[in-house]
Amino acid sequence: MNNERIDELLTLIRADGLSRPTGFDQTPPDTLARIYNGIGPEHWSPRYREFVTRALTRYEPEALIHDWEFIFQPKTYLTFTLANLRFACNAIIAAWRAHHVAAKLFWADAGFGVACAFFCQLGGWQAYKTGKLPDNKQQEDAK
Repeated sequence: MNNERIDELLTLIRADGLSRPTGFDQTPPDTLARIYNGIGPEHWSPRYREFVTRALTRYEPEALIHDWEFIFQPKTYLTFTLANLRFACNAIIAAWRAHHVAAKLFWADAGFGVACAFFCQLGGWQAYKTGKLPDNKQQEDAK
């Protein structure tokens, strides 16, 4: 991921007022670019994940925050669950900002985001437990 796209996602995150963990806002864009791999689980091929990311671009801000949590948060089941709950809540917040005047669109958008978080909860624990930067410099890069 390039820093320009990360800057776009950070602008959307701030504009929508999405929830983010302590430390997220202090993480340099180049570190965020290294950890953000798009939308989808680690075991998907990069090509398929790129396809899904293009199809689900609307959820990229939530996914960037989520990927940050997979790298920098403690590796407990509680923090894993909280990361997925944050994704679901952020999907609802973003859907409300985009569609608050159109109830059907709001419910469809929010519901799909909650479903994404639910599927991550069902199948993402192994990836969460092992999530780390390639050079394993989490503590330095999070500052």
